[in-house]
Amino acid sequence: MEKRLPDSGYEQTFLYKLLMLPQYRICRHMLLILCVMIISAEQIVSMYNDGFEELGVFVYLVSFGCLITYLLAGYINFFILFPRYLLRKKFGKYITALLILTFFIILIQYVQEYYFHHTFNLIPKEVSYLYEGSVSYLFLQQMLLIPLSLIGFSMAKMLKYWILEDQQVKELEKNRLRTEVEKLKEQINPGFLFNVLNKTGNLALEEPGKASEIIILLSRILRYQLYDGENQRVLLSSEIQFLVNYLKLEQLYSGKISYKILQEGDLLYTFIPPLILFPFVQHTVKKIRNTNQEEMIRIFLIRKENELIFRINSFDKNDPADQVFSDQNHRLEILFGKGYTCRFIKNNEPGNGWIELKMSL
Repeated sequence: MEKRLPDSGYEQTFLYKLLMLPQYRICRHMLLILCVMIISAEQIVSMYNDGFEELGVFVYLVSFGCLITYLLAGYINFFILFPRYLLRKKFGKYITALLILTFFIILIQYVQEYYFHHTFNLIPKEVSYLYEGSVSYLFLQQMLLIPLSLIGFSMAKMLKYWILEDQQVKELEKNRLRTEVEKLKEQINPGFLFNVLNKTGNLALEEPGKASEIIILLSRILRYQLYDGENQRVLLSSEIQFLVNYLKLEQLYSGKISYKILQEGDLLYTFIPPLILFPFVQHTVKKIRNTNQEEMIRIFLIRKENELIFRINSFDKNDPADQVFSDQNHRLEILFGKGYTCRFIKNNEPGNGWIELKMSL
């Protein structure tokens, strides 16, 4: 059982499909080219709108040159600077390379303007590098705006990278939680299994019926742990039967325990994570093993609306929650977040009490 992480919802959005799916690759590039065409067209109109008649058909050459300049710079940033520097977190080198690229764009624009203005005797406008007194101001303005435009040009790639990184982080977190929970499920003490098998071998000749019953119970326990334990949720009735099999096996093995399981409320179609109750039962059994007398294990299961309450008598003098159940509390936190409580209720009787677990269903 793993804690279900919130669904990002990326897969259901058009933006995700546009950025991530291979069949939309051409659409992505066409959209970028369209945006660059709009930007370059706006710049050409601002610079040459009074000289379209003088330029004639050369206005298309001017527009094409401006478009190619921006596209070339954009794809250099897109395919070279961005993956080589920015994705590798070499921010200083990325900014330096971006400023150098911007400088060459301005240089190409200046040469283009100079050629067409002098060839066709055009009057420079305020947005032109050739306009008197505006060179330094326009240069500084373009050194700021062009890098921002190039970064915006690469925004699609940034979003794609961030989405992939976010998905990888979530997947790693899921794998980590899955590993932690699987480890916490492996609760049956191997030493106990070894002792049971050893005793079964000794009983095989003296009491074959009892030995056969132990083997059957052990096979049921292991089958539940190996197969049902892999599921996200199991019926509470299956979990109870697993506990009964374990208690019967312990009863045959040690002869020290008896048990009683009381149920209250509608438990028929209740589902819980597998092996979530077993560590508490196993803890109580271990406490009884350390005594020299037979003890009764009493288990209460109560269903109240969307809450399941589990109680088992404990033979601890002090609250065992922090000491004995630290791993189990960690699993409960992974599975339920804040939707559970686990506490020790002390009785008036010396050295006795209850362990109570409440879970939101």
